[in-house]
Amino acid sequence: MKKSKDADALQDDLTAKSVSSKSAGGSFGTFDRTLARAMALCTRHYRVDWSLGIYDEATRRVNIWQGLKVLRKFFMSEPKSLLRQFRSAGLLVFGEHEVLYDPGKVGARAARLMPRLRVEVVPGAGHAAVYDKPEVVNGLLLSFFMNRR
Repeated sequence: MKKSKDADALQDDLTAKSVSSKSAGGSFGTFDRTLARAMALCTRHYRVDWSLGIYDEATRRVNIWQGLKVLRKFFMSEPKSLLRQFRSAGLLVFGEHEVLYDPGKVGARAARLMPRLRVEVVPGAGHAAVYDKPEVVNGLLLSFFMNRR
């Protein structure tokens, strides 16, 4: 994506490529469009390397080893042995149209590892289900907290 594009063009690119609904004729809602616009406005000034603490001021370069550690943490899940020790009740909420991973597969895997985990997939919602379908997510949260023992 070119940094010389204006915010409207960048927003359109981000929305079209990242947060378009998989179903015909729609998007996930105003939150995804607002997020795309905010991301577009940040692309000119935001430095991921600085915010992650992997930029070395002395050498004026990215510390590759620190960067690899960050990537490993981002892409690798917690050890299964640690997740199996999780004894508390939990609620995991996904949007049906999650774009980063398959909510069905991830939810099923998490539920196998943590038996007291309740997994919910919100129909018609994207990555930010709480913003796309707040009434549905709020209902799930209320139900979870009211029925815990």
